[in-house]
Amino acid sequence: MLLLGLGTRFASVSLIVLTIVAWISVHAGNGYNVCDNGYQLPLMYLVMLVPLLLSGPGKLSLDHWIAR
Repeated sequence: MLLLGLGTRFASVSLIVLTIVAWISVHAGNGYNVCDNGYQLPLMYLVMLVPLLLSGPGKLSLDHWIAR
């Protein structure tokens, strides 16, 4: 859905919730480093998903084309 730009905000919220659950259940007690199964990778995913949630799809997305 994110690749096509269809339901971008819904997909972003879903992936943010999934990432937070993975962070809390798997990565929280292991520190920061990825080599130690830490929370660096989920943090990077959150940093990438939050702008998608706030800004929405771009002009080349299906959401923008359908809204016109």
